[in-house]
Amino acid sequence: AFKLPNGGYYYEPVYSPMKHVKSASEVYEYEEVIESFDWPFFADEDFEDLREKTKSLYEETDYALIGCFFGHIYAAGQQLRGFSNFMVDLIARPEIAEAIMERLVEAYKERFMKYVEAIGDYIQVVLVNDDLGMQEGPQINPVLYRRRIKPYHKEFYRFIKENSEAYLLLHSCGAVRALIPDLIEMGVDALNPIQVSAAGMETVELKKEFGDKIVFWGGGCDTQNVLPFGTPREVDEEVKRRISDLAPHGGFVFTQVHNIQPEVPPENIAAMYSAVDRRGRY
Repeated sequence: AFKLPNGGYYYEPVYSPMKHVKSASEVYEYEEVIESFDWPFFADEDFEDLREKTKSLYEETDYALIGCFFGHIYAAGQQLRGFSNFMVDLIARPEIAEAIMERLVEAYKERFMKYVEAIGDYIQVVLVNDDLGMQEGPQINPVLYRRRIKPYHKEFYRFIKENSEAYLLLHSCGAVRALIPDLIEMGVDALNPIQVSAAGMETVELKKEFGDKIVFWGGGCDTQNVLPFGTPREVDEEVKRRISDLAPHGGFVFTQVHNIQPEVPPENIAAMYSAVDRRGRY
């Protein structure tokens, strides 16, 4: 369950339906909860509605179309179990964490086949989400990630690639540099949002190390410091720098780092788009 806090702009989780689970066998008592996870609670569209909308965009515009599938696995465990419970599970009760992620992957596979049947002819990119980073580094040690989480990411991401012609875009915030080789190995084609203010996410180094292996979809303007608090001139210089770092030889889709927040001065947004218009073309 999610709730919009007073004065807030985003819904936040307030209830974890599986927080009282004590064993792996109990996980299967929550089939309905797991199968419905990530299906937008605010949406009243079915797959046929989605197909008609996507078909219209495909036939009537020249846009590249992104299918926002969501597909959380790690974050789903945190929300279903409660953040603290799930993080403890990874170390002390791995059988519970693994049962949850195994069932999530199976549920997502079933949903993805319906999804790709509905809109697979029209989309060029599939978006999945799982925030793996914090400001100073990955949420968990990369060794633990590879032992506990990666097998389920790998299974699901490869399933998407095997059953779709679309490129795979992963949204993962934070300092994820240590995990980028794993993402590439699992078949992720593009990474978003490239949180340039997080540790180790220097764009010139990311491009040098990984620029021939993965697309950087984001990182165009720092939204933690520059876009909200800088001057239009500083925004212009920021955009110039990021394009210079990330665009050479291709493999860069410009967008700012994550969402533009409500308090950002309009003149800074205008400065960002103006800078992209002047410099952001191959």
